[in-house]
Amino acid sequence: MSGNGFRLRLAVTVRYVVPQSHWWRSDVAEAADGFVADMSMTGIGVVAPRNDALRVGTIVTLEIRHASGEAIIRRIADVPDTICVHYGLEYCQLRDDFHQVVGDLVAGTHKEFDWQWTIAR
Repeated sequence: MSGNGFRLRLAVTVRYVVPQSHWWRSDVAEAADGFVADMSMTGIGVVAPRNDALRVGTIVTLEIRHASGEAIIRRIADVPDTICVHYGLEYCQLRDDFHQVVGDLVAGTHKEFDWQWTIAR
C-alpha cells in the first residue's frame, strides 16, 4: 500500500503480432497496456483489456521497467465488472535485463522478509 491507501500498480506493456488476413497484407504489430497482478520466477499474471487477438497459446513480448521478455498465454479469466481480463502467462525464457527485473521484483520482497527473519531470531 502506498501512503494514500491505494496499491501501487506495476505497469506492463504486452506486444503481440496480428497475422495477415484478407483485411491487411502483412502481419501487424500491436500493443496493449495493463498491470501486473501477480508474478513469480516462472510466470506472470497481467490484467489488461480483453483482446480477441490474445488467445491461449499466443506468444507475446512483455515490457516491464524498460526490459522485455517473451511469454506464452496459458490461461485467460474474466475480471468481474470490467472490460479487462486476467492473462496467466508462462515465461518462455528469462534472459538478461528481463531476468534481472523479474528477479528483483520477485526476490526483492523475500529479501525483506529474510532480513526481518534474521533480526527476529
